[in-house]
Amino acid sequence: MFENTKAFSSFAVDDLQKAQAFYGETLGLKTSLLDEEHGLMSLNLAGDRDTLVYRKPDHTPATYTTLNFSVDDIDDAVDELAARGVRFDRAYCQYPLCNPSRASFMSGLRPASTRVLSNGPALRAQRPGIREFRVDDYGAPRYPELVLCVTRATLEEDEPTVRATIRALQRGYGEVQRDPESAVAAMIAVEPRLDAAVLASQLDVVAPAFSAGAPAFGALRPSTLRAWARWDQQFGILSAPLDVERAFDTTLVTRPRNP
Repeated sequence: MFENTKAFSSFAVDDLQKAQAFYGETLGLKTSLLDEEHGLMSLNLAGDRDTLVYRKPDHTPATYTTLNFSVDDIDDAVDELAARGVRFDRAYCQYPLCNPSRASFMSGLRPASTRVLSNGPALRAQRPGIREFRVDDYGAPRYPELVLCVTRATLEEDEPTVRATIRALQRGYGEVQRDPESAVAAMIAVEPRLDAAVLASQLDVVAPAFSAGAPAFGALRPSTLRAWARWDQQFGILSAPLDVERAFDTTLVTRPRNP
């Protein structure tokens, strides 16, 4: 499959200038600065085997090595590797919105091919006659739409930052519900290409789900999480029971104080 593909290695550094000085001056290797803004440099090694060096401010020594292959079609390459028994333990969403990612996952096509690039009413306008698969029709309980994910280490070592992030999200949700017109204006100020009417209609659709009966924005109810985990296992989404108490911390969210 890769017999005629030229591979290249890469590794991260926290300071590109120091790395260039070390590899270029100390070790005497030939280096090429590829993109200073994005922190990319190449080590031109003997044997026509260049190595990519990239800047990563929070860099820690790698616990694994990386071998990169340039392929014509990443989807075809992944499909062929999967057919050969390769398991992929890391997953990345196709698009920064729910519906485009789901449509891509279910169809096997990129969002640019499905033309599903938004949520809510705009989706129906773009694809008339589209059929919706609603998990509610199959007994799924209501579930939290936004969950802040962090590692256990982050939660234990930097809890103040986690709590501050939660409070900021709570304030944002509250302000959107109190003044949706200002929320739409704020989003358009950041991204002028957005459609105000579409944004307003999307907010009308999702606003009731912001709290979904919870005592505060972002509150996670253990009973709901356990019910959702049971449904996931029943339909094969989870292969084993989920330890809800270990997977979720339901004590972090409190009612936001009035500013």
